[in-house]
Amino acid sequence: MTAAVPEPTRQFVSNLERLIAERGLTPAAVADRADVHRSHLSLILAGKRTVQLDTMVKLAGALEVSPPRLLAGVEWVVDRRGGGEYRLAPGS
Repeated sequence: MTAAVPEPTRQFVSNLERLIAERGLTPAAVADRADVHRSHLSLILAGKRTVQLDTMVKLAGALEVSPPRLLAGVEWVVDRRGGGEYRLAPGS
């Protein structure tokens, strides 16, 4: 994964890779379970694709976890100007 990949995406990918390993699965098996094309999951794991909500829900289901587990360590921090930014949660 290149340095240009935003930190929240890095955290998501890290969570996804960890859960795949913990379950003793391969990315190909997870893609098949999630009904996601293997090359699409490959691009997600490389940080080259943004994950859409439906894909995240499918991946969570394939890993038998709730979608928030894939986002562990990522939070939105509101600024005082009506915007904000994603950051790694403290302790991540």
